[in-house]
Amino acid sequence: MLERPLLVPVPLSQQRRDSRGYNQSYSIAEGWVAAMPLPILREGSIARRASRINQVHVSKFERRLNMKGVYRLACPSVYDWINRPILIMDDVYTTGSTCFALWQFLKSLGFKKTYLFTLAMA
Repeated sequence: MLERPLLVPVPLSQQRRDSRGYNQSYSIAEGWVAAMPLPILREGSIARRASRINQVHVSKFERRLNMKGVYRLACPSVYDWINRPILIMDDVYTTGSTCFALWQFLKSLGFKKTYLFTLAMA
């Protein structure tokens, strides 16, 4: 039997979260859970620092550089899920830099199987 994945919405920086009033990736994950019950990583378990520059107007290479080291563990209970597959949830996939940085961070924590779900590609 396949183990159900842990949904991991892409974290927003606190600055971006405050300006929007919500995390769109977390909202997508909540909608998914309403239709198909899966565990979801509590918002705030992984923290993201604000990007140094706006990602909209830079190249794919600059985006990758900008995303290095943006995530940190904010809640050690994340390790409770270490043996479960991960499903990263994002709203829009543009160059993949955000998801790649989150994947690298989760891999550094010891997560092995990681999948990606996005609603749209730009």
